Amino acid sequence: MDPKELLKLLDLDGRPPDRPVDSGAVVAVPSTATRVDAGPTALVVDAWGLRRGRDLLAESDRLKRAGTDAFAAADFFTAAFDPDPRLNETCADPRRHQFLTHLLGTPEYRALHAATRLDDTAAGIAATHFAEQFANLKPEETSETSHGAGDSSGDEMATLRAVGRAVAEAGKEVAALHDAAAGLGMGRGRPAATTRRPSRPCSRGSAATPRCGGSATWPAGSGGSPSRSSG
Repeated sequence: MDPKELLKLLDLDGRPPDRPVDSGAVVAVPSTATRVDAGPTALVVDAWGLRRGRDLLAESDRLKRAGTDAFAAADFFTAAFDPDPRLNETCADPRRHQFLTHLLGTPEYRALHAATRLDDTAAGIAATHFAEQFANLKPEETSETSHGAGDSSGDEMATLRAVGRAVAEAGKEVAALHDAAAGLGMGRGRPAATTRRPSRPCSRGSAATPRCGGSATWPAGSGGSPSRSSG
């Protein structure tokens, strides 16, 4: 068969294929990037911290009256207890994220944190005050103090005032806790009985210092030279 006839039969006339006509329609291409959903806590909280938040909520009537949930309790406890609390990028409760962002950035909090870090009782006290002041920070309060649409200065000032009250009240109660512990001979929650003075090692003994269990005697007429008698 003639090659030209074969090309014609296969609808291949040797010309390049026509370019597709741009219809202007936008085709959605699935993104390969994974969006990180906002988590339930504003701070990085491990499993122990989440459990401690649940326990604290179950034990505290004040937290229940404030309407605090277990995740918020874990956040506030972690802020007081952890040596180096860290913020997550986002939180399902943006108001709590904002509150804790301002809290961790104040010098007053850092002074309080020095007295509550790794102290379960003091951290629980501070967490309760954080939760109560956060609960008192109503959304309508911040909207009333704003001066215009998109103006967040009023919201920020209301949050800073709530943070200041929380730190001040927590500081008073934590100081009272430590004063009471000191009055009972306890330091930061550790009973005095756990602190023992190490015993002195026995000496090898000398003319003036007897060995362990011995006593020095000065017999008459010895000229001042002691003799040891075993005890």
